[in-house]
Amino acid sequence: MHTSRLPRGRAAFTLVELLVVITIIGILVGLLMPAVQNAREAGRQSECLNNQRQFGTALTAYDGKKGRFPPGRHGCDGISTGPCAGRPLEGRSGANAFVMILPHLEQQNLYEKFELETAGPWLRHPGQDDSWYSDPERTLAVGIRPPFMVCPSDTAMPHITHQYDPNMNFPAATGSYALCFGTNGPSFGVDSNYVKLQNTGMFVYVNARPSAKIKDGLSNTIAIGEATDGHLVSTSNIWSYCLRHADTSRTTENPINTPPGAGTMLGTGAAQMGINGAFASKHPGGATFLFADGHAVFLSENIDLPTYRAMSTIDGKEVIRADLVE
Repeated sequence: MHTSRLPRGRAAFTLVELLVVITIIGILVGLLMPAVQNAREAGRQSECLNNQRQFGTALTAYDGKKGRFPPGRHGCDGISTGPCAGRPLEGRSGANAFVMILPHLEQQNLYEKFELETAGPWLRHPGQDDSWYSDPERTLAVGIRPPFMVCPSDTAMPHITHQYDPNMNFPAATGSYALCFGTNGPSFGVDSNYVKLQNTGMFVYVNARPSAKIKDGLSNTIAIGEATDGHLVSTSNIWSYCLRHADTSRTTENPINTPPGAGTMLGTGAAQMGINGAFASKHPGGATFLFADGHAVFLSENIDLPTYRAMSTIDGKEVIRADLVE
């Protein structure tokens, strides 16, 4: 009797073999993930640097047109001495240099909404005047978050989660960048002269620095750095506002990436006690900075502190050791 032989089936994986394969795949994924994450972070850091280079181009264009760089803050707050003595209401806007360079960032329409020529936004002095809160154009403008104001590594929410004033009933957009006011940080409190009007950096309240005043050299002077988690009161960073040690105003008194609640902190001002005014980022190991000549670099959080501080002054006459700039 003829019998046909059935084709032999392929043997299945045993449980042990399957586990070995899964383990190998897990190891490969584990080896690849850091490389993927590093590549993504490198891309985010590159975009962050490109944003800052845009600011550099805009600042240069502003300087070319006006013969000076914009002031850190368009107007005074409640200061009644020096250049702020007798200053009318329209000269007390808290709008910052980022707002003033908007036309050079191809944002003329947004710039016009701030209405800087007729007082502008963030006007609370004298007498804590908040009448602009009911202006639909200005309140709309401060709620807009331009893409170039955001570093992709920053984890900040789009709008602040705190209010400096209970009557402020509109959203204020956050940003990832801040202006360098120099070395006089929280240890100087809220001093009108040493912190606001005569700090050691490129940006101060009201006073605009011409290039000739930056005697340390444009290529040696930090103009802009990073700030992160701007939605929180401890690290508040409203992109269109300038407020000492916080909203787009930072100093080098504390090292890069000094955490909130650490380092030298502000001990006055009920709404902001404990802030440290440090530049910070979500990039591992440091942050990106723009220099006054328009070049942008990544600086290590371990940079020599005297060197870091020297780079934030306009007329310190310090010798910056290149080997300590990481």
